Amino acid sequence: LPSHISSGKIAFITSSGGSGNLSTWADADGKTGLEAGDAICQSLATTTGLTNADKFKAWLSDSSTDTISRFSYDGPWVRIDGVKIADNKADLTDGSLFSPINQTEEGHYRTNYGVWTGTEKNGEKSANNCNNWTSDDGSGSLKGLRGVAYTADSYWTEAISNNCNTMQWLYCFEDE
Repeated sequence: LPSHISSGKIAFITSSGGSGNLSTWADADGKTGLEAGDAICQSLATTTGLTNADKFKAWLSDSSTDTISRFSYDGPWVRIDGVKIADNKADLTDGSLFSPINQTEEGHYRTNYGVWTGTEKNGEKSANNCNNWTSDDGSGSLKGLRGVAYTADSYWTEAISNNCNTMQWLYCFEDE
């Protein structure tokens, strides 16, 4: 078989998860919202010894920020195992990835894991973002859009909205 190893910046699903209130996650470092998501990604990348650990950002949108605009790097991205995910930002938002983002920063593979995104398949914000990632409300009045880590179709980022008290994970992408 031909090699499926590619070069590019790293993307992974977090090895730990939590509610839609990202400030309550162990690696949030006292931050809230998008900053907490980025801190979680950077902490996990640092702990694992990934190069450029301080450059990782969470694939998250809030009510004022489209996640696709948060990244200055334009690809490509690969998983920890070197398998290509996407060639560029346009490729992340065209409804189909090369492979699912189902490998953690530690190299473990995940199946059927929900991932907080707040991001529609075009990389733009959804109204469902657990009050800008500060709520773990379980009443159903607030929800967070999530993707699923086992697929490479548009459901990777936009599958279903869940109550903010449910356990989900994050996608982390290395940026410049």
